[in-house]
This record gives sequence, structure tokens and C-alpha cells, in this order.
Amino acid sequence: MYNINNKQPKDIIVLQHDELAFHPERYPEYVPEYFDNIDVCSLEYDLPSLRENNISFYPCVTTPSAGDTFVRSPFEPNVYVSISALKDYIIQQKCTCLFDIARTLGAKEMKGTFAVEQVYSREWDASAKGKCKFMECDASVKREEENKLNRNYVLKSTAKGKSITYEDWQRAKKKAELYNLIADPTVKNMLNALNPLENGGNHDLTQHISFSMSTETNKSLDIAFNLCSAVGIFKLSADFHSATKYRYVTVVKIDFVFPE
Repeated sequence: MYNINNKQPKDIIVLQHDELAFHPERYPEYVPEYFDNIDVCSLEYDLPSLRENNISFYPCVTTPSAGDTFVRSPFEPNVYVSISALKDYIIQQKCTCLFDIARTLGAKEMKGTFAVEQVYSREWDASAKGKCKFMECDASVKREEENKLNRNYVLKSTAKGKSITYEDWQRAKKKAELYNLIADPTVKNMLNALNPLENGGNHDLTQHISFSMSTETNKSLDIAFNLCSAVGIFKLSADFHSATKYRYVTVVKIDFVFPE
């Protein structure tokens, strides 16, 4: 149950009606350790309290109902994303943030494609004292997902481009901090390579990067999948089962072109 005295709810929120939200421990199927990072929230009481504490839900047009599951955004800590929209949300946000940082660093052309390296199905193994196990999927599942991503997302952007000042570089660094990407190795390497105070301002005119698009999604969905331990207690939406069915290992390969 969500404690309204806490400043911030846990990373995963699942909405249930009052009786289940307030007293899940009454049920023998309830295993507390699976809920270390999951808040079971009352639809009637906790949801209004969350909103009063500036927690918002994406998509904003969604009217939450019992069984809905939401995941904290890795980019905006007060935003919780519907589990069915999580994968697309992270791709859109991460690419937008990355392209914004690159433009601030003077990039004049950015072009990328998706590559799905591996796909596993998630299965709840009750015989192993309730653990998630991963089964590698057929190559056709990988091809289907890769084709869908490259069809749905056109990763291409052009700008005037410019030689940057140290102030521009500092703005790019602040954006990386704002987007919670400052610790990402790809972003760190780009910032280091394009620091105008390093190497006399000399840098490569093109940079090719491979950027993980699935790290945050998989981390969150692996936690959320623990809700399968309580399917005898909680109602879970159909979206939950479709969103957690597969575990994708996805990268985006981007070429950046910078001016001389």
C-alpha cells in the first residue's frame, strides 16, 4: 500500500480497489519481497492523494482503473507512464533528449536505425518458488520487432550546425543532467569528445554511436513482472500481460555529422 506520508511513491504503481490495496497481506498468495519496489495503491483514495502531490500519469488522457500498472519515468521522476505505453514513451523521450543534446553540441545531421539484438519471453516459474525465467524467442520475433521500430520511428534530423563555444558545451551538459543521461557512457563520451577546451577544439566530423534503447524499459518491466506472483489476488489488465510478454534487447545506431 502507498504511504501518503512518503514524499515519493515506489517505481511501480498498480491500482486496485480499497480492500486489496489496504490489506494484501490477508491473502496467502501475497509474497512481500516481490513488492519491494511496487506500491499497491487504492484507486479511490491513494490516486487522488498522488495527484495532489503533483504525481501525473501518462498518457494524460488515460482514466486509470483497477488493474492498471504505471512505471516511473526515468526522465521525469513525478511522471508515471502506463505500462502499455512505456516502451514507446522511452524510445521517444530518449531519442528526443539525445538529439537535443547533439544539436546543442553543434550537430548538423543526425540519422539512426534500430537493431533488435535479442528477444526473450518472460515466464513466471511457480515451481522455482516464484521466479521470472527468460526463454529465447525465435528469430522471426526479433525481425518483426525490428521492422516495426524502423517503420514507426524515422530517426532523422538536420540543423544548421555550428562550431560551439564552451558556453554551448555547458548548456549541452546541463541538458544531459536534466534528462538524467549525464551518467550514460554514450552521452559522456560525446560530451568529452566535443569539449572545445580539450584537444584544441579539434574533433571528429562524424561520430557513430550505438545507444541502448531497452535498459530502462527492461529494468522496470522486470520489476513489474513480479506482480505475476499475485495473480490470484490482484486483477491485472490485458495491457499488463502484453507489455511484459517479451524482453527486448534493442539498440539504436546513430550517425552524427558536425561542422568543421
